[in-house]
Amino acid sequence: GMDRYDAREKIVSELSNLNLLVKIEDHVHDVGECYRCKTTIEPLLSKQWFVKMKPLAEPAIDAVREGKVKFIPDRFSKIYYNWMENIQDWCISRQLWWGH
Repeated sequence: GMDRYDAREKIVSELSNLNLLVKIEDHVHDVGECYRCKTTIEPLLSKQWFVKMKPLAEPAIDAVREGKVKFIPDRFSKIYYNWMENIQDWCISRQLWWGH
């Protein structure tokens, strides 16, 4: 594809030609920088896939409460309940390659 800076100029040009450009102004914000090559990190929005974890955690919590699963020593049950009762949805669309 096109270089990001060239693409930005082309977009501005096309919007201007179509009389859709309202204004151009400077905007200050923090951007990330690659620790290896020191280049600007450009955000790439993408679709994310999540697994809803609450419905999966509930039977697992019940299994411990009903004695089907036991923790030894028992004090680890408290940690388990805290973790499972406050579980967050799990993002399964990985953004980093393995070995990165």
